Amino acid sequence: MNHQLGDYEYALNPTAGGFTGVQPALSRVDVPTYTGNISLWWPAVWGDTEVREEWEQMTAAQYAALRAKYLQDGGGVLYTWSPGEGNQYTVEITALTGRPYKGGTYVGVVMRMKVHGRVSSS
Repeated sequence: MNHQLGDYEYALNPTAGGFTGVQPALSRVDVPTYTGNISLWWPAVWGDTEVREEWEQMTAAQYAALRAKYLQDGGGVLYTWSPGEGNQYTVEITALTGRPYKGGTYVGVVMRMKVHGRVSSS
């Protein structure tokens, strides 16, 4: 199943090994006391989770579509993102890099997204 960002379905999914997956950051702190330590735990914090997708090469059209989303309204736009594993997340694109290459392609494309929350799960 293809990844989807907002209303755009990826023409080409990230390269094998080029998707970090969504790993929510667990919150824990150890607090020293007079007699030892106390561990405090919180549920997973989605807002601290970053996702990276990488492509060795993609078409200029796909790069342009992702770049338009990255630059929309000056950045900071939240999108519904589905990485094709049954879950949907609210994300913000924080970085998009790539180099133009011959034949109307881009190489070394890396997109970073900050996860703001999970919308649904399978």
